[in-house]
Formats: sequence, structure tokens, C-alpha cells
Amino acid sequence: MNTHFSTSYSALQGLTLVLVGGDPRPAQIARLKRAFGLRDVIHCPTRQGDPSPRCFLSALHRPDLVLVVWLCGLSRTNHGRRLRAICNSEFVPWLNCLHIPHPNLLAALIHEHRLVDSILRRRASLMAVETTGGGR
Repeated sequence: MNTHFSTSYSALQGLTLVLVGGDPRPAQIARLKRAFGLRDVIHCPTRQGDPSPRCFLSALHRPDLVLVVWLCGLSRTNHGRRLRAICNSEFVPWLNCLHIPHPNLLAALIHEHRLVDSILRRRASLMAVETTGGGR
């Protein structure tokens, strides 16, 4: 296991990843879940005719959400604009990818975009809320 992958694995393990855009690909989604030991991978397909964030808004407010991946090659620009604004306001790390990434690509992107620290901070805040039972 390479260093990037093992660091990403420990940061993501046991939490939820959200994919926004594109069509459902159950095998690829299951591969991400297995590879990183995720609690869940939620895929929110977007429709070209609907520019609203309605299809992914509830997924971005999950209490165990650790990372959002916008499939920018498979959804509208407005979806990405709104997604980034929501993630930034909720302090949720996010990144762009053209398609559902292979686990090795996702680990490389996390390191390339220097998201490990942000993901670990998000993880620590989620764990603190879980242990105290309180809000943010």
C-alpha cells in the first residue's frame, strides 16, 4: 500500500463520502467503499434539466460526511457552483473529478489538492460531536 493511499484510508475510514453528478455505477461505488473502509458512499445523480441543488442538498448535511467529490465532467456548472458554496459554508472538504474515481486516483487527488489536513480536521470535529453528543 503506498503512503498516499494509506494516509487517505486512515482519514476516510468509517465515514461517508458523497459523489455528486453522473449516472449510478454500483460496482465503482462499492469499490470505493471497500477500498477506504467507508461507512457509506452516497451517489447523488444530477439531471441536466434541473440546475437546483435539490438532488444533493440533504446528502451534504449528513452528520458523518467527510468528503464530497463533484463529478464535474458529468453535471452542470451550476451544480458545481452551488455544491462548492454549500461545502465551504459547512466546512466540508470537496474536490472535482471528471468521473467516479478509482481508489488510487482518489487518494492521489486528495494529496495533490492537499486535502488530508482538512479531512482530518473534519474527522476530528465529527468524532468530537459523536462522543459529546452535541452540535458543532
